[in-house]
Amino acid sequence: MMPLLTPLKGFVGVYRVFIKSGLRLPAFDFLESVLDYYGLHIAQITPDGFRKILCFTLLCIALDVSSTINLFCHFYIPMSNGDWVSFSLLHGLVEICDGLSTSIKY
Repeated sequence: MMPLLTPLKGFVGVYRVFIKSGLRLPAFDFLESVLDYYGLHIAQITPDGFRKILCFTLLCIALDVSSTINLFCHFYIPMSNGDWVSFSLLHGLVEICDGLSTSIKY
């Protein structure tokens, strides 16, 4: 099967690694909050950036803490590389979601 490089009219393309990392549609509310806050489209988030948003959301659920933009911004800062955006951990904290894919190349 050939990869689809351009989504059909009325559709949005996402990276396969996003689906393998847990993205389901409709997307979780916090992802939409992050995209809106930073003025981003999902295709602008790197796989590693998506992984960090997902891990943050899951950790908040596990700890019974509301996942808010203010809390996310306390731990992460956006890092841009051209048109791509990822998130870098602040405050010398240790990444707790190691071992997940950080690349769209498997």
